[in-house]
Amino acid sequence: MSRISKALLEQLIESQKEIDKLNIMTSNAILSVEDKYEKLRKPLYKKRNQAIKRLPNFWATSFVNHPIILRFLGEQGLGSIRKLKVENLKKINMGYRIHIYFYENPYFKNKVLTKEIRFGNAKSGDWTTATSTNIKWKKGMSLQRAKQNSLAVYKTLFEWFSDTTYKDFDFIGDYIRDDLWVNPLRFYCKEAAPEDTYKEEFGNEFKMYDEDEGDKEEYEDNSNEEYN
Repeated sequence: MSRISKALLEQLIESQKEIDKLNIMTSNAILSVEDKYEKLRKPLYKKRNQAIKRLPNFWATSFVNHPIILRFLGEQGLGSIRKLKVENLKKINMGYRIHIYFYENPYFKNKVLTKEIRFGNAKSGDWTTATSTNIKWKKGMSLQRAKQNSLAVYKTLFEWFSDTTYKDFDFIGDYIRDDLWVNPLRFYCKEAAPEDTYKEEFGNEFKMYDEDEGDKEEYEDNSNEEYN
């Protein structure tokens, strides 16, 4: 490498360092603003919940009407959903918890199921992790297959809920947090975005997880403890 090329490369490296530094500052500023406005949303969520209580089967209907949830998880067991609550961890970029409350139902004994998604850190090599409440299935009524494949292809909401093995991201959890929780009214009123909108976002994955006709799965009957 010539002396001139080496000098230019050093200048380029220094310029890139300054850009990277500014990008980090930008990300931190955005997170600070998001945290600020998340605090402002909390009383509005409480106010919204008071109105939701007066609408019959609001959350069950909203879940069933969400095209991604219906497409990837089906609607088995969704009719028992009484309430949804999503909360971020101490900071938005740390992760979030999803609480799903249920009416008395023929499948399991739990009144509420909680799943926590804790984001990883690429720089430190940490993976995204998840923990969830163990579902106490009633005898012979489990909606989980005894064996699930490793591609995060779920048959029910409860298979997604119990899966804590992935290491990158949870697209179902993201849709519940960023789409269904943020504006459930449009799904309750069947005003969700057209299916084509989600197809554009998911591409071939939207078709990849179609269920084959006649596909019969064995479900396990497992009565677990409170937490994984």
